[in-house]
Amino acid sequence: MLYLLVWHGLAIEKETVVYMTDVDTGKTLYDAQLAIEQDMMLEAESRQQKDYESADSRGEGSASLVGRVYAKSITKMLVDPIERFMNSIQTKEYGRGLLVAKLLVETELEPKMIAWLASKAIINIVSLHKKPVKRTTLYRAVGEIVHDEWRVRRFQNNKYRMALIKKLCKDFDKRSYPTHWRKRTIRNYFDAELVSWEGWTVRQKIQVGRVLVDIFRDTTGYIDEVYDGQRFVPSDELAEAAKKFMTQSSSYFVLYKPMVIPPRPWKQDNLFRGGYISGKLNRYPLVKGSGRKDVDRLQAADLSNVLKSMNTIQETPLRVNGEMLDAVSYAYNVLTELEQVGEIGKLPKCNPISLPPLPDGFYEDQEVKLEHKKRVFLIHDKNRQDKSRRISVLMTIGIANQFRDYEAIYFPHNLDSRGRAYPLPAFLNPQGPDYSKSILEFSKGKLIETQEQLNWIAIAGANAYGNDKVSLKERIQWVYDNEELILATANNWKHDYRWTRVGEPFAFLRFCFEWLSYKREGLPYISHMPVHIDATCSGLQHYAAMLRDEVGGRSVNLVPGLSRQDIYGDVASKAIQILYAGLETNPVGKVWLDFGIDRKITKRQVMVVPYAGKFSSCLTYTKEAVKEKLAVIGRDKLPFDIDAQEHGVTNPVVILAQAIWQAIDEVVVKGKEAMQWLSKLGSAYARYANSIETDNVFQKRMEWITPDGFPVAHVREDETRNRLTSTFNGTTKLVIFEGNGKLNSRDMGLAIAPNFVHSLDATHMRLTVSKATEYGITDFCTVHDSFAVHAANMPTFVELCVKPTFVAMYEEHDVLQELYDLYSKVIPDLEPPPAKGSLDLRGVLKSEFFFS
Repeated sequence: MLYLLVWHGLAIEKETVVYMTDVDTGKTLYDAQLAIEQDMMLEAESRQQKDYESADSRGEGSASLVGRVYAKSITKMLVDPIERFMNSIQTKEYGRGLLVAKLLVETELEPKMIAWLASKAIINIVSLHKKPVKRTTLYRAVGEIVHDEWRVRRFQNNKYRMALIKKLCKDFDKRSYPTHWRKRTIRNYFDAELVSWEGWTVRQKIQVGRVLVDIFRDTTGYIDEVYDGQRFVPSDELAEAAKKFMTQSSSYFVLYKPMVIPPRPWKQDNLFRGGYISGKLNRYPLVKGSGRKDVDRLQAADLSNVLKSMNTIQETPLRVNGEMLDAVSYAYNVLTELEQVGEIGKLPKCNPISLPPLPDGFYEDQEVKLEHKKRVFLIHDKNRQDKSRRISVLMTIGIANQFRDYEAIYFPHNLDSRGRAYPLPAFLNPQGPDYSKSILEFSKGKLIETQEQLNWIAIAGANAYGNDKVSLKERIQWVYDNEELILATANNWKHDYRWTRVGEPFAFLRFCFEWLSYKREGLPYISHMPVHIDATCSGLQHYAAMLRDEVGGRSVNLVPGLSRQDIYGDVASKAIQILYAGLETNPVGKVWLDFGIDRKITKRQVMVVPYAGKFSSCLTYTKEAVKEKLAVIGRDKLPFDIDAQEHGVTNPVVILAQAIWQAIDEVVVKGKEAMQWLSKLGSAYARYANSIETDNVFQKRMEWITPDGFPVAHVREDETRNRLTSTFNGTTKLVIFEGNGKLNSRDMGLAIAPNFVHSLDATHMRLTVSKATEYGITDFCTVHDSFAVHAANMPTFVELCVKPTFVAMYEEHDVLQELYDLYSKVIPDLEPPPAKGSLDLRGVLKSEFFFS
């Protein structure tokens, strides 16, 4: 039986479930959840209004969500009329307007760029809330934005200037600099090279602006003239359209929060209404981005196994650990400000870094002045980057405080198109950074009764400390050998700072509190702490399993009886060999060998390989890893600037990245073969699908069914003219056409390998959760290839759930052959998958380090 309630205009279905009543307020938890969701909607409306007002106050209303939407839609409307006007040079259709048409044509800017710039300028000036604006003010602003873009384009007339502007634009976008700052910076470079900024007179700018504003008004009807034609105001049509859009789009600003009652369960006939109970908040699908086109496809699939695991995960009751919440808050507000502590893990400093005083000789010595300005710039840059990190910390702490008194909270989940599970609540959730995850624990405690169960608590502590490259026995022993550190941390963490410098400081602090409880109570004792186990480079584990790759399988711990293998270290060792071998022809390798190549230098490059990482990403991650090491050992440890474009014959960072990339090729042989085969398949399928006579590109999708029944749809449409890049106004994805109804062969080939392997690691997670429920395990925290359960459940979970489900996946399914069998029917010349090796997959069952 269902009751229909009306609550502030929201339709709510209330199931006849008895919820616990709060003794102090007399309200049920259902009532509390209603109030939480009402507050979420009110906050969303307020956040939406602030978004517009903040952008509008800077004169950049087009940067708000409403402004961005209208700038894009208006641009599409203006392209054709502007193009016709510019073509009037040949037709002489516009009379005196020919002078303006000539100016626009001479800029060599595309009509779509001019349309976008004009739309942004008009939205910025003619605000929904401002007083009427003078005609000449609007005309000049529109003419000026087009002029400025043209001048910068014209400035890039040689290789040096082009590289300079490209670097500046990259910095502008990365740091979200406002338009006026961008313009001032670039004008300084014009002045330095004695290049005139002004290409048009003020009169010409006004003439250009007048024509574009007239086109805007006649095409859209979004502005009206008042006061005898001397001023412009937003039209009633614009105001009504904006109001309607803001009402419809408030959901974009919802900050989802945990629930205090179990989420609405996903069902085969309920795949498009999520876990929340109010109508405006649960309008999200099980699969992100799926819509009407997916209804029949998803409902036709047998999702029983998928839904079982998803509901189990989101129905896990968690709670806020008040001791850890207080620790995170204190660490952020107090400890990060201490010079001997600084940042703790991913927790930024509480306050921006102060600027240094002017040094002696600042005004007299040019070198001193330049060095000081460089320091100041780096500090400003660091403070700017840390701003969003501080907001994340404050939001996490604020939400945790809001829910700290609830006995149980829940995190609704849904899936991406590959089947990976994500919690909807932001900031505080089981997939957050170290400081966020450490605040959450299982609401229901489990009794730790045996030494084997206690050992998993110890393993979690050693892992968090960073001592996770040794055997499980050695990790356990490490805890007993370091009990002084552990107990001192638990008792005096505010003054003993050793814990702040470990691998995962807050996870380690949480473990220290847990170990102190055990020492006080002895066995048995009740534990609420989630114990995490992680895969060894999950993507490569899946490739090794599907290809029975004995070499790759050994490197990622699929083989039993070995010490813990470290593929990142293997690649580092191979890269060192490559650098040594090339010293005669490339002596810069000696610099890198002296610098030191270890697993930290190669880790991220190896991690992206299973996801179709390219050399460009390898180069980027190599540079980042070197910078991180330099920040620790000192920037003077290298005899060159790694940010410079060239040094002699070639860039030294490229030399190192090439050695790492070659090392990966030699270590990850079979995995590369599988990725190359998948890439060829994706491209070949796109060419086949494009021969199908239909304009519905989704019907041309490439699809595969995961071993637990989840249907993955792989679609990359071929879109043309879909991106505009402006020096002063950043980059926008502007879809002039909705695509041509064809698949993009290149993108289909590039994206299939990461999508395929992600769909498999997501399958392993779901199968593991489902299997665990058969053994009475019901509480989980999952992060793709990292699983957490109670320590009391861990012996059963690892040996009877995690390992067997992985083996069964690949014994019961030849996933590459299944793809081949499906698509070789329509792609006659498709090559068969790479040959398998001799890896004994059942060795996983005896591997100590498969997940650890």
